[in-house]
Amino acid sequence: MGFWLSENRNRNILAMLVLVAGVGFFAFGDWRFVWDKGMRYLLSRQDAIFTQNTGIYLLGIVMVIALEVPMMGWRNSSLYRLIHPSKSTAVDMICFAISILRIGGIGIFIFSLGLADLFLKLIDPVLPRGIFSFSNPVLQLIWGMIAIDFCRYWIHRTQHQWKVWWELHKFHHNAEEFNVITTSRDHPSDEAALAIALAIPFALLGGKAEQFLLLSVLGAMHAGLTHSMLPWNFGWIGRWILVSPIGHRIH
Repeated sequence: MGFWLSENRNRNILAMLVLVAGVGFFAFGDWRFVWDKGMRYLLSRQDAIFTQNTGIYLLGIVMVIALEVPMMGWRNSSLYRLIHPSKSTAVDMICFAISILRIGGIGIFIFSLGLADLFLKLIDPVLPRGIFSFSNPVLQLIWGMIAIDFCRYWIHRTQHQWKVWWELHKFHHNAEEFNVITTSRDHPSDEAALAIALAIPFALLGGKAEQFLLLSVLGAMHAGLTHSMLPWNFGWIGRWILVSPIGHRIH
C-alpha cells in the first residue's frame, strides 16, 4: 500500500474521499448524463481547439520530436517515451491533453475556488491599456516577446523562492524525466497564480488579441524545445537571452 499512498496524511484523506465519491457516483449516479454533457462541451469548443495556432504549436512539437530521434537516438527521444510512457510521462500526457483541449480553465476555476477568475474580472476595468505599446505591429510583437519573457523570468524566480507558490509549482518539477510535452505539466493553482501575475503586464503592453495569442504559441513552442533532450546550449544567446534545452535541464 505504501506505493500508492502519500506520506502526507491530509493528501491521503483527500484522495480517499475523491475515490469514494467517484465510485459512488459511477455506482449510483447518472454518469451517462455527465458523459453527454462533456461531449457536448468539447463539440461546442471545437472552434477554439482546432485553430491555426494550435496547428502551428503541434507542428513545432512534431519538429522537435523529429530532431530528437537522429540526434539523441531512439531510446533517448521523446517519441520513445511517449510510446512507452513511465508514470511520470503518463501524467505529462494527461496534462498535455488538457492543455490542447482547452479545458484547463475548469481546473483553474475549481482549484482557485473561482478567486482567480473573480480577481481578473475585478481588475480588468481599471487596468491601464497599452501604455507601453507600439503602433507598428512588428515592433509590437518583438517588444511583446522581450517584455513578456522578462516578466516570466521574474515570475519564475518567485515561483521557486516563495514557499507558498513553490508548493504549487513543484508539481512541474516532480517530473522524473524530460520529454517535449513536459512543459504542459502544471498544477491548475499554479496556472491560476501565473494568469493573475501576467494580467497587469499584458494590459500595459496593449496590442491585439491575435498578437498575444501568437506570443503564447511561440512561447509554448520554445517551452517544448527547452523540455526536450536536445543537446543544445545556444551559446551566448542561451546564456544571456533565451533559455536553451541544456540550460533548462540544469535548472
